[in-house]
Amino acid sequence: MTKISETLGQGATLRVWSPGIEFFWTRLGKSEGPRSVRCEERTKRLMKSEGDGTRRIKMAAVLRLLKGEDLDALSRELEGQRRDAVVLAGVWLARACTSLERPVGPPVGPRGAIGAGTELAEHILAVLSASAFLGERYRRTCAKLRHRGIRTSRGRGIRLMREHELRAPTRSGAPRGPRSHEGTIIPPAPNMRWGTDLTGTWTPREGSASVLLTVDHHTGEILGIHAGARATRWEALAPARQAVRSCFGSIREKVAGDIELRHDHGTQYISDDFQSEIEFLGLRFSPSFVRAPEGNGCVECAIRTLKEQLLWMRTFETVEELRLALIEWAELYNEQWLIERHGFRSPAQRRRDYCAGTQQLTA
Repeated sequence: MTKISETLGQGATLRVWSPGIEFFWTRLGKSEGPRSVRCEERTKRLMKSEGDGTRRIKMAAVLRLLKGEDLDALSRELEGQRRDAVVLAGVWLARACTSLERPVGPPVGPRGAIGAGTELAEHILAVLSASAFLGERYRRTCAKLRHRGIRTSRGRGIRLMREHELRAPTRSGAPRGPRSHEGTIIPPAPNMRWGTDLTGTWTPREGSASVLLTVDHHTGEILGIHAGARATRWEALAPARQAVRSCFGSIREKVAGDIELRHDHGTQYISDDFQSEIEFLGLRFSPSFVRAPEGNGCVECAIRTLKEQLLWMRTFETVEELRLALIEWAELYNEQWLIERHGFRSPAQRRRDYCAGTQQLTA
C-alpha cells in the first residue's frame, strides 16, 4: 500500500505541479487525511471546463491521490483508460515527498564574517540604541558599524535587521513612468541652489501650525527653519532670510549673489511680495515642474526626516514651543544626520570638507 498521507506524515505541506495544471497546496490533518477542500473545489472547477482527455483524468487522479487513495490500486482501476496519466501523477507526488524528506542542515554564514549572527545583531542594536535619531535604515546602520571597526556586508546587515525586527517601517510607492525632467537637482558646490517648502502639524492649545524650512541642495543642511500659526507669504520668507543671514552674515540688497531658490507653485511662493523680497536679497527664482515634487526633492526629503524624527514623535503645546524645538533639532540634524551621497557624513561636515578642499586648491 502506497499512500501519500503515510509518506508525508502529519502536518506536512505538499505541493504538486504538472504541465497544464495549476499549483495544488494542501495540509495533512490528524486522522481524516488531507484537508484539501480548497484544492478539491479548484480541481472540480477546472474539470468542468475539460473534456474526457488526459488532462481531466490527470486532475482526477491527483485529487484522489491527495485524498489518501492507494497509488497501485488507482493504477489497476484505471489501467484500461489512461494509465500513463496516473503514473505521472504518482511520480510528481513522489518527487514532492522526496523534497520534503531531505534533511535540512544548519545555515552557513558568509565567509570572513566577523562574529556570529547573534553577536552582530547585538552590535546593530547597540548602534540603533546609541543613535539620536529614530528608525535609521540599514545602509546608515552598516556605515556606523564600519565607523566602529565592524565590517559586514549590507546584505547580511539587512537580513539580521529583518530577522530581529530592527528595520524601520517603510512604504512601497506606486510604480511611475518617465518624468518630464532627466537631469539632477544636486549642484556641484554649496550655495548654488537652495530649496524651500512647508508642512503642517498640530498644537493642542493653538491648533494647526505651519513649519517652513530652507535647505541647501548640495550639502543637505537646514539653513533656516520657522514655525507659524498660518502659512502666509511673510512666514514663508522667514527661513529664506535665516539662510541668507546664516551664510552671508547680514540682510542687504543682492547679498546672496544669484543663488537659485527652488520652490513649488504654492500661493505663498508665487505672490508678488515673496518674489520682490527674494529679488531684493539676490536670490534667483527656480520653480519646480508642476505636480513634480522630485524637482524640490532635497527639501522634501528633509521634511520627511523632520516628520519621522520630531513632528510625529512629540507633541508641542504652543507654536513658540514648536519653534524652539525646531531650531534645536535643525542643529542636531546638521551635525549628526548621516547622508549616503556624502559618504555617510553629516551635512555640516560636508560643507567643512568642501571649504577645506577649496582652500587647499587656492593656496
